[in-house]
Amino acid sequence: MRAEQEFDWTDDAIAELHRLHATGASYSAIGDALGISRNAAIGKARRVGLTGQRLSAEVVEAKRRKRASNKDAQRRRAMTNIEQLALPPRPVPMPPECLGAPLEQSKPCTLLDLKPHVCRWPLWSGDDDARLFCGAVTLAEHSYCAAHKAIATARPYQRQETVAAQA
Repeated sequence: MRAEQEFDWTDDAIAELHRLHATGASYSAIGDALGISRNAAIGKARRVGLTGQRLSAEVVEAKRRKRASNKDAQRRRAMTNIEQLALPPRPVPMPPECLGAPLEQSKPCTLLDLKPHVCRWPLWSGDDDARLFCGAVTLAEHSYCAAHKAIATARPYQRQETVAAQA
């Protein structure tokens, strides 16, 4: 650290500051050339309106190339990630006979006909126009009847066995 000493900012010193700043010299280099501290060079540069550090054309071009290559690498990584994100196959809806509740317990109803304590298990498959729900009496504090709750909470391999057994 330099000892504190008084420095007179003469016109020649300010002109040298401008010249060194224009060449892209660091503030440490400017301070060394003028015999002052880095912070003194920064402070005077700001007071005379030299904002930021000017970089040489080669440095600016090198930074631009580096940013462009980073962006290209990010795009490549993003495309790889998108390609790896394959959507799972759409599940094949089960026909109403395989949905768990025997049809005699089921009281098919539309969305507008659903009441409290009525099973909300959908009974349609694919793009059917008839969007009906099971309508059987639900278990206490559940949205489904006993048969549909068993299907909803079963693990996938158990669900397949349940459906196969009912068919």
